[in-house]
Amino acid sequence: MHWILGTNMHPFHLKSDYGVLQVSFPNSGWKVDKIRPLKMQSVSDLDNIRYETGISRAMEVIEHIKSFGGSMIVSKELQDSLNVNEEGFTEEEQNEDRQYYHNHPSFAEHPSDKFREIAKGLYPAELPPRDYQLGGVERAIDLGGRAILADEMGLGKTLQAIILATYYKEFAPVLIIAPASLPFSLKEEFLKFSNWLNSDEIIILDKGSKIANETISICTYKYASTHVEQLKDFLNVGGVVIADEGHTIGNMDTQLGSAAVELMIFAKYVFILTGTPILNRVISLHPLLYALDPVRWESKYDFANRYCEGHWIQIGKNKRTFSCDGCSNSQELMKILRDKYMIRRLKKDVGQQLPDKIRKTVILNASKEDENFDGFIERLRSIATPILISNDLSPRQSLEAVKQALDEENLVLGVSTDSFSEKSDPIFKMFIDYSVAKIPGIVDWISDKINADPDIAMLVFSFHREVQNKIKEAIDKRFPNFGSIKIDGTVLPKKRQELKEKFQNDDTVRFSYLTYGAGYAGLTLTKANFVVSTQLPWSPEIAVQAEDRAHRIGQMKSVNIAYLISRNKFEQYLMKMLEAKSRVSTSVLDGSRGTKFKMDNTVDDSSDELSFDGQDILLALLFMLRDEIKNNNSVKK
Repeated sequence: MHWILGTNMHPFHLKSDYGVLQVSFPNSGWKVDKIRPLKMQSVSDLDNIRYETGISRAMEVIEHIKSFGGSMIVSKELQDSLNVNEEGFTEEEQNEDRQYYHNHPSFAEHPSDKFREIAKGLYPAELPPRDYQLGGVERAIDLGGRAILADEMGLGKTLQAIILATYYKEFAPVLIIAPASLPFSLKEEFLKFSNWLNSDEIIILDKGSKIANETISICTYKYASTHVEQLKDFLNVGGVVIADEGHTIGNMDTQLGSAAVELMIFAKYVFILTGTPILNRVISLHPLLYALDPVRWESKYDFANRYCEGHWIQIGKNKRTFSCDGCSNSQELMKILRDKYMIRRLKKDVGQQLPDKIRKTVILNASKEDENFDGFIERLRSIATPILISNDLSPRQSLEAVKQALDEENLVLGVSTDSFSEKSDPIFKMFIDYSVAKIPGIVDWISDKINADPDIAMLVFSFHREVQNKIKEAIDKRFPNFGSIKIDGTVLPKKRQELKEKFQNDDTVRFSYLTYGAGYAGLTLTKANFVVSTQLPWSPEIAVQAEDRAHRIGQMKSVNIAYLISRNKFEQYLMKMLEAKSRVSTSVLDGSRGTKFKMDNTVDDSSDELSFDGQDILLALLFMLRDEIKNNNSVKK
C-alpha cells in the first residue's frame, strides 16, 4: 500500500495582530494565485506564505476566500469581532446550512411509516434493526440502489447491507468484495441477520481456484482483481455488488481499484460500505463516485480541478506537473454527496451517545536512532531532488532511480547494503531501529497507566511484527499475571474471531496486541478502555478506525487514546498531517456536524494490507520531498 502525503490540504489561517490582518498558509501555487487579486502585502516567513493587510479588510478577505471555494481557520479573536465561526461563516450562513440539512434524508434517523411495514419481512423478527438503520436502507433504495453507506464506524453498515441484499434478492446473485480479514465474519453476519439464506448458499472464494456459483459469493479485493471476467459472468448483466471497506478502491491506478470499479459499473445495484470515504485525499473519492455514476463522473481531471485545488506547477524551464492534493469547494461537494450518493450518520446524530474519547500525544525521549533517521532525510533530499524534478515530480517514477543512487553510495548512515532486498534494506532497518528504540519509553508509559489503574484493558497497535513482539515480550515480563492475545497478518480470519471472543470474555486477558493491517477493521473489542498507538498510522481514517475497535456501541467507559511518537522529523511531520487530512475529510463529509481528528493535549515525556517495507517508507519520504519542491516553486511563480 502507498501513502500519499501533501501539504495543499492545509487551509488559510487568518488572525489579527495590532490592527493588521495576517493571512498565512503552507506554500501552494493554487492558493497564491487565488489570493493574489486581493493585492495584500507579502511578508517574509520561513515556514509559510504570509500576507498582511489592514484589519478593516477582514470580511472582504473572508468573502473572497469563500468565493473560490477555499477553506480557512479564523482565529478566536477575529471570530468574536466579526461574528463568524472558525470556518468564516456568518450566523445567517450557518442558519441556512442548518435549515438545509435539518431532516435531510442522508441523516435519516428513522424510516417512513410505509417502509417500516415493508421492511418487516426483510430481517428476522427476533433481531430487529434500529430505526436509523432502516432509515439508511430506505434512503439507499430511494437513491436507486447505488449508494455509499458511510455511517461512522460502529453504527452497523453491514446490517444495512444485509437488509438491502434481502430487498434486492430477486436480482441475485450478490457479490461481496472485502479485505482479506473479513469474509468469514461477513458470512456469519449474513446467516445471522438474513431470513432467507442457509450456509450452502454462501460461498467464500478464499482460493483462486474457487468459482463464484452460489446465491452469495464473498471474495477479497485481490481475488476480484484477478477474476474480473468470471465475476462478470457470475453477475450476469445485473446482480448486486457490496464493497466492504470501500475506500480500498480509492486509487484506480492500482489493479485492485480498477477491477472493483469495473465490477461495480457492470452491476445493477451497488452498495459501497465505508466509514472513511476519504482515506487520505479528496481525489480518492472520485473512484467511488465514478463506480456509482460513471457518466457524471467520467473525468477525473474535471473532479480534480473543481474539488482538489487542481493546478499545473512549472518545474524548471521546460517541465510542468499537475497537482491535485488539496481540497476546494468542500461545501458544494458535501451537498452533492448527501443529495445524490451518500448516507452518513454520526454516532451523536442517531442517539448512540458513547462515552468520551480522549486523545493525547506522548512525545518520547530522543534517541540516537532518531538522529540517524533525520540525517538520512537530509542526505536523501540532496540525492532525490534532481531526480524528482527530472521525472515531473512523480515519486513513483523516481523511485527506482533514487534507489539506484542510494545503492551507488553503498552506505546509508553506517548500514552497508548491496541492494534494497528484504534482507538488506537499510531504510527499513532505520525505521525499525527508531521504532524499537521507542520501546523502553512505551513500556514505561504503559506500566505507569496499569499501576495507576489495575483494571485497564488495552489495545496496543503497531505496524510491524518485530515491534509488536518486542513490546509484548517486555510487558509480559512486567505483568506476568495478565493474559493477552496477538493478531497480525499471519493469523487466519477464523482464528481472529476466536481471539476476539477470548479478549472480550476472559477477565484475565488484559492486552490485545494488533498490527494495523490485521486489526484496524472488522473487530469489536469494547472491553478495552485504552488504545495505544506505538507506530504512527499514516492516515487519520486508519487511526480512527483502529480507535473505534474499542469506541463503539457496547462501550461503557471513556476510551483513552495515546499516540506515542518519536522526536524525529518524519513522525513529527506525519502527526501534523493527520490533523490536516482529518480537517479536509470532515469538511467534505460532515460539515459543521463533524468531529475533527485532533489531540486534546500533548505530553512531552522527556522527564497486511497496511504492511510495508523500506520501499514504501522511501516512497512516502519522496512524496514529502516532492511537496517541498512544489511549495518552493509555487512561491517563485
